[in-house]
Amino acid sequence: MSVARVILFVIAAINPQAVPDQTELPNSNLWIFGVHHDHLYRDPNVIDAVQNLDTLYTDAVEAVHKLIVAERSLREIQKENCRSSSWNDVYRRSQNTRIRYFDGSRLRAKRETHRQYLGLDYQNAIISSMDIREFQELLADRGRDLYRDMPWRNDTRPYYVLVSELMLQQTQVDRVIPKFEAFISAFPDERSLAAASLADVLTLWSGLGYNRRAKFLHEAAKTIVHDYNGAFPDTEINLLTLSGVGKNTCGAIRAYAFNQPAIFVETNVRTVYFHHFFADGDIVDDKQIVTLLEQTIDHEHPREFYWALMDYGSWLKRSGAGRLQQSKHYKKQSALKGSVREIRGQILKYLATAGTTSHDELTKSITVDDRFDTALTGLVRDGLVVTTSNGSIHLTK
Repeated sequence: MSVARVILFVIAAINPQAVPDQTELPNSNLWIFGVHHDHLYRDPNVIDAVQNLDTLYTDAVEAVHKLIVAERSLREIQKENCRSSSWNDVYRRSQNTRIRYFDGSRLRAKRETHRQYLGLDYQNAIISSMDIREFQELLADRGRDLYRDMPWRNDTRPYYVLVSELMLQQTQVDRVIPKFEAFISAFPDERSLAAASLADVLTLWSGLGYNRRAKFLHEAAKTIVHDYNGAFPDTEINLLTLSGVGKNTCGAIRAYAFNQPAIFVETNVRTVYFHHFFADGDIVDDKQIVTLLEQTIDHEHPREFYWALMDYGSWLKRSGAGRLQQSKHYKKQSALKGSVREIRGQILKYLATAGTTSHDELTKSITVDDRFDTALTGLVRDGLVVTTSNGSIHLTK
């Protein structure tokens, strides 16, 4: 309803006796629902004033439309200028930028509107190009504001990315960085790692937990050296032949090391897409996240796109907006204290220092309870520890 029509409605409501038959102006655009159907305000001065207001209103709408078009053109120019700059340089210049929080409610509201009016399952619907553009611009902003400096970002050679990706599984970045630097110092490339003993690798890995990752990394290095002649594989089919490299780790290596627009899902990726595209309480399958990733990924800058997802997702979790329980694949990590993992870690840590020892010496040096036998048996089964017929125990050589 225009401003003019609102004014006419108010006048008629205040003085309904002052309106004659509507046939005087049967085609007038001033007619509004709610005014008596057989009357119209009789004062010609008021009618002229209202008509002038209606004209002004139309002109204002046209002006606002022009402003919107101009603003969209400016945004496209800014976006193109941003793309022409080095993302890495932009991130570094913006590390101390004040963070402007965005709760994603507008994008979620749009998705809900699509579902209601189009009868779609909004979790599977194709999002509009405007939503994609808005999300990409938002993510670029968050990436600049929240950029974290990491050694495997400063040097994105594939070997560094492989080491960092396996270390980062179930382990926080702050704990990984010093371990990564020590590991790279001892084993600077695939060949030096492949030539090392597993015992040496496990010794350096000690403290990170989930020690099978160290064995996987050691075996992956051997595969690269022996099966690929030291040339790091860059295709999905070949990357998947490496121990410890599944579909998501493969995607991460392709994106970070080779700047390929690979699709992969991990905790921080889920966090960002939950926050912007799904309502609280929705149970979300990773297939739905993949669908959204395929529509929103920056094909020109996939490496920086995923860096931004990682940093933004981490910040959302620290801000209490993680909502990881919405994932269909969510499994809460069990506490280390009181677990079999705790005893496994103690055994490996002791053997890394003591070398070969006896069963009696081992049991005197660590916590022994009903978890001990399970832990030791598991380490032997996983190929991390060897027990000999004379009762000695040591890390796998």
